[in-house]
Amino acid sequence: MGDKKHNEIIRLGLILFTITFITALLLAFVNGITKDKIAENSAKTKKEAMQQIFSNADSFDKLNLAATDVVTEGYTAKKDGKSIGYVISVEPQGFGGAISMLVGITPDKKVSTYVITNMNETPGLGTKAKDASFSSQFKDKTANIKVVKTTPSNNEVQAISGATISSNAVTKGINAALDAVSKLG
Repeated sequence: MGDKKHNEIIRLGLILFTITFITALLLAFVNGITKDKIAENSAKTKKEAMQQIFSNADSFDKLNLAATDVVTEGYTAKKDGKSIGYVISVEPQGFGGAISMLVGITPDKKVSTYVITNMNETPGLGTKAKDASFSSQFKDKTANIKVVKTTPSNNEVQAISGATISSNAVTKGINAALDAVSKLG
């Protein structure tokens, strides 16, 4: 009786191992086929977002920035070889995980705009961080932007109602981008 039960456990274990092994092989195969296309699409999306921030730029040169827990990389936007601003890639933690965004900074270190390229915030609440009514509050702001729930003053923005975590995350990303640009000199 004990051997029969033992053999049944081994049989089920082998079946589970076989299913898991085949699934892992299939996932590795699909990843091998799609990873180049995914990287290509990601680069295309990033370039389109940078062009959306500085539409008159004709090139974006990668900056030598030290990555932080929020800042991932940065670029100098150029037109005719002259710098017209910076695009800083940041990933602050929001309610639903990392919010991937590109922040445009003018040469005089003010926010021009930002573009969110990927987020998993709550639909109808945190996703309002993409809306112009929220994003326009950041235009021409400088370092140490704060989020408030009441009417904002100089370097403050009003939080999205019901999405304070998302509002703070976007603001953290923008402040990190401003800090990174200020260290450029």
